Amino acid sequence: MTNNQDTYIAENDQVGDFVAYFCAALLLNWSADLKALDFQGIIVFLQRLPTDNWTLVEVSNSQLTAVFCSRILTLPHPHT
Repeated sequence: MTNNQDTYIAENDQVGDFVAYFCAALLLNWSADLKALDFQGIIVFLQRLPTDNWTLVEVSNSQLTAVFCSRILTLPHPHT
């Protein structure tokens, strides 16, 4: 079982939310590259993400970023 599948199982009924946060983590990872492209370049880039040389380290870092984002964005906000 892959690391992603473990995370999806751990998230139970919030898998859809986790997938969205994981996608956001990928966008954060390549934000500098994406900012340098025009719309068509962004679409092409996103259709073929440069993950061919990724190891478990890069996947784990993206998962950690996704979990961090999900926890931070779902914290109760104090009312002011």
